[in-house]
Amino acid sequence: MRKEKEEKEKEIQDLRSLLNQRRKNRGKNRVRRKDNMSGIDRLNVREVNHYIKKVSYPYLKILPKKWMKYSDHPKTMCCRVMSKVEVPKGLTKQIYWEETIRPLVNEKCGALKANFKEACKIQYRSKYLDLLDTHMFFPSILICYCATSVL
Repeated sequence: MRKEKEEKEKEIQDLRSLLNQRRKNRGKNRVRRKDNMSGIDRLNVREVNHYIKKVSYPYLKILPKKWMKYSDHPKTMCCRVMSKVEVPKGLTKQIYWEETIRPLVNEKCGALKANFKEACKIQYRSKYLDLLDTHMFFPSILICYCATSVL
């Protein structure tokens, strides 16, 4: 009885330590660290990036609801992306999706959205500045010219 209790406590400690290890690297820092990836993972990163940039993003600027869920339905984002990657031995498709591919898809889509938004801002600002230049620049030159010619 005592031995079983000690085994259960050790199992609980192991699970807690595993959970703490998973919490250490979360978010963008975990996804961007590509030094601990295997060769298959690196190839899959390239495939996912290419698929998102060239195939998916031009048509889906906003990801559909529940895109993060694993599904084998052929019309889901998960199934479409997973058809492009090779799952390493010893892992199921669902685990590989949740642990590796889903964060990559999220990062790539976020980066593409940020780039698009920044390009829109630059275009808006340049049009705004062009408008200011055409209407405001010439009178200010005249004022400066008149002020210098009087002195």
